[in-house]
Amino acid sequence: MTVSNLAKGLLVSVPIALGVAWCAAGDTSTKTPLIYQNANDQFASLVQNASSVINQPNGIAGLDGTGNVTVPLRTTTASLSVGGSSGQFTAMPNYGGTERSAPVLSIFQGKDAAGNDWDVPRDLDGNNIPWSKVIMLGGQRADNDAFLWHFGQPVAGGLQAVVDAVYMNGMAAGQGSGVTAGQWWGLVNYGELDAVAREERTGSAPPKFVASSAIKDPSGNTHTVTFTATGASFSPALPAYWAKFIVPGMNIVTNERAVALTKLWQNNWLMSWLPNTAGLGTFMQPPNTWMGTISSWTTNPDGTVSSIQLDTGWAVYFQKQFLGSDHPTRLVPGQATADGSPVGLDTIFSNISAPAILFGVYTKAFPNYQLCEIDDPAQTHGDINAPNGQLYNQVHQCANEWDFVSHNKTPYAATLQGLTVNLNGDAPLANDSFGFLLQGGGAAPMGYVATNMAPNAPTFYAPGPNGWMSSLFAYGDLGQQPGSFIGLLHLGFAPRPGANYAGSVRFVQYRDTMMSDNPDPDQNTRSQSVRLMYTDADGGNSGTPTTRFPWDPNIGNLGGQIIWNPSIKVSDKFKPFFHGIGIAAGGSAEAPNYGLIVDNKGNAFLGVGGQLNFLSASGQPILGWGWSPGNGTLYDNVRTSFVNSVQMQQGASIQGDVKASATITARGYIETLTTPSSSSAACTRGQFTDDADYHYVCVAANHWKRVALSNF
Repeated sequence: MTVSNLAKGLLVSVPIALGVAWCAAGDTSTKTPLIYQNANDQFASLVQNASSVINQPNGIAGLDGTGNVTVPLRTTTASLSVGGSSGQFTAMPNYGGTERSAPVLSIFQGKDAAGNDWDVPRDLDGNNIPWSKVIMLGGQRADNDAFLWHFGQPVAGGLQAVVDAVYMNGMAAGQGSGVTAGQWWGLVNYGELDAVAREERTGSAPPKFVASSAIKDPSGNTHTVTFTATGASFSPALPAYWAKFIVPGMNIVTNERAVALTKLWQNNWLMSWLPNTAGLGTFMQPPNTWMGTISSWTTNPDGTVSSIQLDTGWAVYFQKQFLGSDHPTRLVPGQATADGSPVGLDTIFSNISAPAILFGVYTKAFPNYQLCEIDDPAQTHGDINAPNGQLYNQVHQCANEWDFVSHNKTPYAATLQGLTVNLNGDAPLANDSFGFLLQGGGAAPMGYVATNMAPNAPTFYAPGPNGWMSSLFAYGDLGQQPGSFIGLLHLGFAPRPGANYAGSVRFVQYRDTMMSDNPDPDQNTRSQSVRLMYTDADGGNSGTPTTRFPWDPNIGNLGGQIIWNPSIKVSDKFKPFFHGIGIAAGGSAEAPNYGLIVDNKGNAFLGVGGQLNFLSASGQPILGWGWSPGNGTLYDNVRTSFVNSVQMQQGASIQGDVKASATITARGYIETLTTPSSSSAACTRGQFTDDADYHYVCVAANHWKRVALSNF
């Protein structure tokens, strides 16, 4: 080593034959090492006088036989107030230019030793990142990589139960942790002793400060806000201690209304069939006040702030979508609104009685945000921030995985609990709240997959005292053409490996008849049905899957169906049974073979050509009824039609005429006694009747004869 390069106060150990550590302690007044000039002479002198300087002030720390220092070492502490760095990334060329050298760890620094800025995004005007508060491990240059490893084993509750904590809110460490297990009340009221590798906590965060004539600052002063088209001024000026919070790019919100509340888009995209104003007050409503982003401010000699300037001007959420333009409005809060509605102060999101500006806010909090992107490997090299670009990218899979494994050999002694999402509220939540959202981007072939469950374990279980135990809802625009459908549910049954499904059940919305371009709601509803359909695998389970699904809906035979709002096809026309239900089997989706239809009045109908049959205990048909449209008769369809007599075990009441082509045999006959008005009364040949005195027979059309009756 070169002694002249030793830094002030640096402790250096040099092993020598005597087994001691040589120490060079710097002189803080002269900034000159004690070991100087001729290093060889100095070392020789120290060796010769070792006995007098070992374990002495400004001397040498002695070592014992095992190499341990025999006296304690005293050091001093230093505060890092300006900034510092550690490690070294050397300069190197790349496809985006030359990457300058940089430290691996930078603490409160935004520039390298030569005064060059780090290669990081610049917000708005110039470099607005508050480097005096930033610790960055790697990343100052594109290839400057670093790793951070945390090791910890919590043994207590509260903050001591957390290895890595990230809190995004306006509170100090005194807020504690959400991991509260332990101590008396935790033990007696909670069944676990929790520990967390990483805790993330966010949510509500108040503004850094509020300027208003209705709000006092910590010194007891109020500050009247006067708005301009591009900022605001304050009287008196904002205090100097508030000025320290202001940074370029700071988000601010006013309490001056910018548009009427109903003008803004509501977060009803989960129920997109509703118009914008439907369910007003039940969806998340974005603030309808003027907002802005600070680009600069005016500081007085005493450090107070008299005015702020915005990057462009005052804006309102979704301005382009609902006001038709993303250009600056040049409107002044409190003097005009963007939609011409009356000006006024907000009473929903802030409820401050005078014009106000809320400094340093955000409106949506993410405890955790993860992004995994797979780029096209055919891209080109990038700039200095990503010199290799994505050229020849080899990443081809994104995944998010939690592996929970129990090696406990005792049955039921371990609990594995996957993802738990607790949603609670002191009042009903907005209708756009949800527990789990899966967006497939029009490309994902599957949404939810559950495999390797325990025998008979439910893959979806929804216990609860209120509402639907399980609810599925499919929303879409059903096509106008007959045969268009939207699938709500598709259940395929387990196939053999490499084979197609054994069968599947689908729950679909189906268009039965053509719908016009501008239908009324009644036509739209009457022209469609909702069906529960079974399809088999074309008589077997050996077909090769033809799509990425093992239950290919495009092959197989149509089986049974339950159809709500059924329609009967007759001579290429459809007769709808609106609000009815039908049971069918076979045929096609367009014209199923209906066995039974019940209309909205409860009347039951057999389908066209349908028959009603009865089976014996052995499953053989023993009796059945069919309808002959040509003869207009009901007949026994099990025996030869129109040959066997009809047998009735119980009485029958018939309102109309009874016709038979064969003999009618009965044990008794009861008729209503009537008397023809005359021998020429209207009658049909063969017709007969009786009264108390005579038996009358119609022997020809309109010609009666009679015979007298007598006692016996």
